[in-house]
Amino acid sequence: MDLTLSPCCEGTPNLYAASSTRVDAGFHYQLRRDDFGSERLFLVDQLSGVAEQLELRTRDGSESVSNGTVELVEIGERPAVGVGVYVFSDGPQGGQLIYYRTLDGG
Repeated sequence: MDLTLSPCCEGTPNLYAASSTRVDAGFHYQLRRDDFGSERLFLVDQLSGVAEQLELRTRDGSESVSNGTVELVEIGERPAVGVGVYVFSDGPQGGQLIYYRTLDGG
C-alpha cells in the first residue's frame, strides 16, 4: 500500500473509531497556514457537518488555543463539562489550561 498526504493536509489526526473496513478520523487545522497563533477550537455537529468557532479567551487576552479535549465529568458529585486546551501565548497565560463548568447551574 502506498500512502500519500493531501496537499492541504496539515492537521493532527485523532481517531474516533476504526475497523478493518472503515476509519473515522478528525483533524485540527490552523486558520492561517503555518501560523500556530491562528489556531482556534470549533464545535462540530456530527450530523450536519456544521462547524462553529468557540470564543475562548484567557484573562490576558490570549485567543489561540489548540489540542482541545472535552469530557463529561463529575466535580464534587455534580455533573460538569471538563475542558483541556493548549494556549499559545507569549504572556503569563500560555501553556496547558484545564477548566470546568458545572451543568446544574451551581
